[in-house]
Amino acid sequence: MKQKELSILLRIVVVLGWCGCALVGGLFVPAIAAETAQANPELAYLRWPCLVFFWCALAVVVAALGYAYQIFADIGRDRSFSAKNARRLRFISHLALGDTVAWLIGTVVLTILAPMHPMILFVMLAVLVVGAAVTVAASVLSHLTLKAADLQDENDLTI
Repeated sequence: MKQKELSILLRIVVVLGWCGCALVGGLFVPAIAAETAQANPELAYLRWPCLVFFWCALAVVVAALGYAYQIFADIGRDRSFSAKNARRLRFISHLALGDTVAWLIGTVVLTILAPMHPMILFVMLAVLVVGAAVTVAASVLSHLTLKAADLQDENDLTI
């Protein structure tokens, strides 16, 4: 697969990710929250705080997808290894770390406020694991991209 084709494919995946975020954050989660509040009136007071928390976490994911889109556009322009992409990856890593810490705090607070269904606890723990994995992967990719950019700059100077 050529670099331009790969770039286009990756950007399509990001756009689909944005659409998925809009669908989940705009339709599915509010519907589940309303249904849960109606089924459990004693937990109805948690509906809006949980929705706001989820939307804030989703905004972080959308921002990270925006940086990924910019990286993938640079890949199409044959500027894969640049300091700018390394900074973008590092920022994605920081976003993922912040989101993971927020989910950890949210999980603890929600566990203290109300007894959680085991499946909800499992989903929240899965989000924590995925967030930690994204944090580490983006950080390592940032480091490697910066190293490759430095090597590329040195190579360009020697010619």
